[in-house]
Amino acid sequence: MPTVTAFIRTTKSKGKVRIRFRLTDGRAVQLFHISEQEIEPTIWDSQKQCVKSKIVFSETERNKINGFVSARKKLISDIYLNRTYNKVSSEWLNSEIGRAIWGERQIKSVVGLFDQFLDERDISDGRKKQYKVVQRSLVRFEEYTGTRLIIDSINADTMRNIDAFLSEEYTISAAKKRGKNTRIDKLKKLMAVLNWAYEKGLSTNTEYKKYNLGTTVYGSPFYITIEERDKIYNATMPTPELANQRDIFIFQCHTGCRVSDLYGFTKDNIVNGHLVYIARKTKEGNPVTIKIPLTATAKEILKRHSKDCEKSLFKYINKPDYNENIREIMRICGITRNIVRLNPTTREPETLRICDAASSHIARRTFIGNLYKKVKDPNLISSMTGHGVNSKAFARYREIDDDIKTQTIKLIE
Repeated sequence: MPTVTAFIRTTKSKGKVRIRFRLTDGRAVQLFHISEQEIEPTIWDSQKQCVKSKIVFSETERNKINGFVSARKKLISDIYLNRTYNKVSSEWLNSEIGRAIWGERQIKSVVGLFDQFLDERDISDGRKKQYKVVQRSLVRFEEYTGTRLIIDSINADTMRNIDAFLSEEYTISAAKKRGKNTRIDKLKKLMAVLNWAYEKGLSTNTEYKKYNLGTTVYGSPFYITIEERDKIYNATMPTPELANQRDIFIFQCHTGCRVSDLYGFTKDNIVNGHLVYIARKTKEGNPVTIKIPLTATAKEILKRHSKDCEKSLFKYINKPDYNENIREIMRICGITRNIVRLNPTTREPETLRICDAASSHIARRTFIGNLYKKVKDPNLISSMTGHGVNSKAFARYREIDDDIKTQTIKLIE
């Protein structure tokens, strides 16, 4: 049987806070709900989950708050017990609570709209997770501002307020500081959901489109040279674990795949000396089969790890640790030259060591950048990376660098 508890959480020195609820069902299920009911922290009895009994307080208000807690606990329990499927989340719970309380008005909830959007759209799990991140941000926006986002009333001012919240949330919670590019990406996903609602006839509102999102700004891609790549591959690693992660990184450098695809590869993706797959990022839009001939080094790495896993190509670790290992491997190999990049938060130029700025995506840039230096045919290269013909992202990989300028000048010597 599930257990529902009521509690409050506050860092405020004064003022009311909202009563929260937690549903637990064994170790596997833990769902949270932030209610609309507010209370002064000083009058809350955390053990009995009600208004303190030995304080001077309006009996009418006491009964109202205590009655609310009891009713909301029952509603949460009933929703959970009467569910028609096993896959549950806090977002699902809040959506169902909204439907029970506000009825048709809940269908107009922007937060609830995300669930319907994701149910009906055929998109990858990775993309769904990105939309869920935005959904949770909007839940926190509603909690912090005390407003309810409704499809029919969201406008440019609402979008501006959401943008401001995303920018400043790190000052009021444990959230990371977000740069403009990150905020634009989140707001684009929100707009995609709102556009979908308009196209479905769920709303006639388009006022939100009047908000100018701005444009994302990226610097020129930085990557390691072929010589640096080979130096890493031929270096002796201090531990078998780092040697394993080094091999995975070099394989990625030789194939140019995104880490989201890399972690999903199995032995079935190797066909007649080629790596064959459909990129997860684009498979729901215009799926294209990517076919990359394997280099001798890539084949050597696969052969060395062929017995490590039954189905998967490699023994993977979680992605943040993989990124940290890449940086450590580059430091061990002395790949420490300085690069200039745009800071992802401030969008201002900064100088730092390439090993300190590296992540799994540098492998993809290494594949593309070095290929483009050898063969300046964007169509040929993009056929092995999955970029669209007019991809802005791929255009950045085709920046004319100093080496190409030097080669060009030699033509008139």
